[in-house]
Parts: sequence; structure tokens; C-alpha cells
Amino acid sequence: MVIGADTGFFLKRGERQARALEIWSSILSGEDFLVVSVLTVAEFYAHQIQRAKLAAAEELISQMQRVANISIVPVSLEIAAASARYRRGMNLPTVDAVIFATFLSMGCDVLVTTDSVFNQESVQNLIPVELLA
Repeated sequence: MVIGADTGFFLKRGERQARALEIWSSILSGEDFLVVSVLTVAEFYAHQIQRAKLAAAEELISQMQRVANISIVPVSLEIAAASARYRRGMNLPTVDAVIFATFLSMGCDVLVTTDSVFNQESVQNLIPVELLA
């Protein structure tokens, strides 16, 4: 399965939330494939800087770059154009629209998040959403 994970997934993983750890294990074992927007990386860094945990964040991102079935996807012109439509049509914040467009462009089977902005029918008609509590 191709899993699109936003910032909340990484925060829950850091909190050692059971479902986030289960997903992370499936990625590291090669069972599933993880897609992450470069904007998620930026949000994660900002969150960790605020908590004086930048070094740990940098280590995690470095580890992720070495795992073959994790893809950190840059924002392309195609993703930017699609995200503008999702931003307007679904009333998503810009960053969330870019992350969402990234997942769709990469063919993700599910979006894993803590962000309730994705818990709307118009989003779930395009990709199933798993909200981590």
C-alpha cells in the first residue's frame, strides 16, 4: 500500500502512538511505501525547532532518505497547479492543498493525518483518510 503521511503522522510517531508506530514498522519492513511532501518536512522541522528538538528531526529525515520505500516529494509545477484547484474547490489551506495534491499525484492509497481539514467528503471521494487520534 502507498501511504501519504502528513505532519501529524510524524508527531504521533514521536509520541509513540500505537497506530503510527504500526504504520512506521510496515514502512521499515518494506511492506508499505511512504510518500511525504517536502512541505511536510518543513512543517515537521518548524514544530521540532519550537520544542528544541531539531537534531532529532534532522536525524529522522536523514534516516528516511536512506530508506528505499520512502519518497520525499518536491513541489512540482504540476503539483502546484493541482493544489490551487484543491485549495479553491475544497477550501483547503495552501500547505494542506499542496500536500494533498502530492499524495494524489503519487497514487497514494490512503492519507494518514491528524488534521481534520482532510475529514471532508470531497477529500475522501479522492483518497481514503485515516485520522490518527
